[in-house]
Amino acid sequence: MMPLIKGLRVLNLLSVSLFLICCYHMLANTQKVPPGGDNIRNGGALTLVPQDPTDDADVTVENSEEIDEDVPSMGVFYPTKEWKTVKKGQAIPAGLHVRMNLETGGREAKLMEGDSENKYRKSGNKGGRVNPSQKSLTPQQLKEALKEFKTTKLDDQDNEVRKKEVFKSFRKYDELKKELADMNSEIKTDAEIVTQMFHRLNSTDLDGTQKKHLLEDLEYYLHQIDNANVFCNLGGMTLLMKGLNDSLALTREQSAFVIGSAVQSNPAAQIKALEAGILPQLIRLLSTEPEARVLPRLLYALSSLIRHFPYAQKHLLDLGGLAALKSMIPNNKDLPNLQDITLSIENKNKEKVQQYEMVHLRDAIREQGLCVWLPRLLEATDHDSREKVLQAMLTLTDTCREDISLALPTLKKLLQEYTHLAAGETDQDDQYFSGIVQYITQIISSSQRDSKDEL
Repeated sequence: MMPLIKGLRVLNLLSVSLFLICCYHMLANTQKVPPGGDNIRNGGALTLVPQDPTDDADVTVENSEEIDEDVPSMGVFYPTKEWKTVKKGQAIPAGLHVRMNLETGGREAKLMEGDSENKYRKSGNKGGRVNPSQKSLTPQQLKEALKEFKTTKLDDQDNEVRKKEVFKSFRKYDELKKELADMNSEIKTDAEIVTQMFHRLNSTDLDGTQKKHLLEDLEYYLHQIDNANVFCNLGGMTLLMKGLNDSLALTREQSAFVIGSAVQSNPAAQIKALEAGILPQLIRLLSTEPEARVLPRLLYALSSLIRHFPYAQKHLLDLGGLAALKSMIPNNKDLPNLQDITLSIENKNKEKVQQYEMVHLRDAIREQGLCVWLPRLLEATDHDSREKVLQAMLTLTDTCREDISLALPTLKKLLQEYTHLAAGETDQDDQYFSGIVQYITQIISSSQRDSKDEL
């Protein structure tokens, strides 16, 4: 029994000795990392030695420990689920199961339970601890690669070229600031523009064409009541009065057009025009104007001036305005707009009603014989002129009863024509012809009713 026990003790001592020897060899091998290993564990450092700026930098690799040049680089060990022999010089990734083969004296390694081979393999930049497609560099290869770099500053010429490209794409802040300031300085209000036009019109260096364009622009702005008031307060009606006396027919025409636009539905401008003496000038030109194209603008200015302005209407009668209108009818049947000249009395406020009562406009129309011309004006061929004549006849039904009764055949003929045109209108149309039919129907009904009353 004793020899058996002694034999077991010797065997145990031998096993412990072999184990210690294996541990010693493992520690010795793990301290030596081959040049192609995954990491340089010997504490190596790269040192950049500056030289002349025109020369390449000399790159040296300093190692804190000596690298065993006798051990060749075998690359990286790729583990599997089965035991695999680790060749001398191969770097073993961390996290593997490693053992010593007592028969061969070499090391073997495999994956830990539950690990996958993909854990240590890499596709591109994704996953795993080992990238077999990535080339590993030795210290000597790193040294050769770093020699290609310059130790001088970046190429100044390339920097200048890039700066020029940037400046082409973007502008400096000062330039943008100046441009925005110029833009703001060019923005003007309507009042400023009208004031500038007034001073321009008051100058003496304008030819006929320039004055025409200026008056066209002015007419556009004076449709706004505020702009018209600014122009009138500057004395603009005096300048337009001079335009009515101009030797050029085009200037007279445009001046009358501007006056009509400025005073239309603008009581303040109407008063300014009346104070400037424009009404007598318009009446005079209606009788003396040689150019037929100027007459419609004169009528437009006159009708806009006296519309809803009984004081101006009274002046029109006092100055013989109706006689001037009557004198131009025979030669220009399509021009007079009696609907604009003869306005119905409004009952909106007592003061205006009293002013209209002072203006015996209807009596003056009958005395001047203007009623005789109402049926003749229906001979106009355009719808707009007919519409205005019909509106005037509807307004003057009581004043011109006899003359309107004589126009019944013409009115019935027009009723048939416009009834046919109104039948072609749809709900989307503005019912223009239907409105004319209503005018004619009302005039005929009123005329026939008055005839029955007389009988």
